[in-house]
Amino acid sequence: PAVRTARRHIAERLARGATGGIEDEARVPRLVLFGPPHLQIAGRPVPASAWRAQRAFHMLVFLALHPRGAAKEELLEYFWPGRQLAAGRRNFHPTLSYIRGVLPRSREPAILREGEYYRLNPAYTLACDAWEMDRALEEARAARDSGTRRRALERAATLAAAPFLEGVYSPWAEDLQSRTRDRIEKLHLELGAECAKAGDHEVALGSFRRAAELDEFREATRLGMIEAMVALGNRRAAIAEYDKLKGLLRAELGVDPLPETERAVQQLLAAGQSAAHGVAATV
Repeated sequence: PAVRTARRHIAERLARGATGGIEDEARVPRLVLFGPPHLQIAGRPVPASAWRAQRAFHMLVFLALHPRGAAKEELLEYFWPGRQLAAGRRNFHPTLSYIRGVLPRSREPAILREGEYYRLNPAYTLACDAWEMDRALEEARAARDSGTRRRALERAATLAAAPFLEGVYSPWAEDLQSRTRDRIEKLHLELGAECAKAGDHEVALGSFRRAAELDEFREATRLGMIEAMVALGNRRAAIAEYDKLKGLLRAELGVDPLPETERAVQQLLAAGQSAAHGVAATV
């Protein structure tokens, strides 16, 4: 039973956001969670005033990011913490009604109640950029060739171009933002590696730069940038990038780059210099 349940949850997770055969996808309500989060209906953002309380929209977002759902007590703790608990018990069901009132009507209910658990109904037609990114990453993992894998990673990177849950500072969002940030960093590292392997060093450099913005201390990311710069013939920029890394590590952490990083950089720079001399000798 546990295996069947796990398989069902995986299938539901991958199916989330499917249009269910609807011809006009613009009519499908869509949650946008990268950038300032909002709901779109017919391609237009739903105004904040439609929710009557921001808490209602945030609860919808929370449920969208927890496909297995959450217990009532957990939702109360997150959205009516501390002394607000009594008000939360009074307003819990009205808040769910606000969500149902904003979402378009359908033959399927938007929210399912299973005992004291609440979750979004997988059969309700709703799209979400975070779910689409999940599907793209699953496709990348399952890809059997580099081209398919790269296209899936590029699609995921495009969806995740803006900060996740931008402007949301509630405790329930912090762990989600941190985990998503780590996943996006990994995504850009994998995309950079795929592009470098294909000889597309300009695009690889852009991917490694994006990963470095998310974790500026990761030496392997800077090494990928330096390798791309050398491959593009920009040895001076590679040296400047390594100097920048050394300065950052010393100023912020009081350490030097790892010995293996130093050796790899020197090998790359030496190879780049030899290649430059070879080109000069043929001119």
